[in-house]
Amino acid sequence: MKKLSFLILLACCILLTGCPLFYSDKLENHKSMTAEELTEYINSLDYGTTFTLIDSDFSQNKDTKTTTVYLKAQDLPEKTIRAYQHWCMYGGDIDSIARTTIPAYHDIYYCDYPFYKFENEITSYFEELYSPLVKNLEKNKEWKILIKPKMSTFFASKYDVSRDYETCEETLENTNYYIYLLINKELTSQTEREYNSFMYDLKQSVSDRRWFWDDFSCYYSTTYSAKTISDQTLSDPDFPSRTGVFIPDGE
Repeated sequence: MKKLSFLILLACCILLTGCPLFYSDKLENHKSMTAEELTEYINSLDYGTTFTLIDSDFSQNKDTKTTTVYLKAQDLPEKTIRAYQHWCMYGGDIDSIARTTIPAYHDIYYCDYPFYKFENEITSYFEELYSPLVKNLEKNKEWKILIKPKMSTFFASKYDVSRDYETCEETLENTNYYIYLLINKELTSQTEREYNSFMYDLKQSVSDRRWFWDDFSCYYSTTYSAKTISDQTLSDPDFPSRTGVFIPDGE
């Protein structure tokens, strides 16, 4: 009877802990690429250009480790392209994994080259999408929009590059962005009603892409000029808490 009880207890432990007694996949068991190896890997994909390594870094914590490379593309010498190899728990979000899941790490690769390849077209798309909010205002003088890619949607593999990023339309369809819009107007009750009406109509519309996965931030301010504000300031997480910056209630 004692033996049966022990076996039952052991089985319960295995189910609740993911079987650590019999299987253990540790992060240190997985070797990261060097910067040169990662650059070579990115060059092996069918992006239609050649990348040159200019800098790199490496970071690691108890759950992830990441090799990042900064590249120059032959056809976009004025841009800095980022790519990285990321070792993480299967699924990416370690907090979402049930305790009964057997731990397993995998490596995923990202590269934001497609964004810069189609940057002008992608920016124009968002300018048109949010144009009702800035009608009769002058671009880069009375309003400014900043688009930053979400790296986690720019997968880098032979399958993804050939399927998802060949054209601007495909890139837009398969990727998501951080969008920052600064409007040099006072946030009045009328302005706020117009904003909320626009956002309601946008959410009810059927889009040709999953825009609802974008992170859109709209700021109204007469303190920070759209003409002089830097990209770094506009995308600063603390920017919305600054004096003179106002966010519609719908945000």
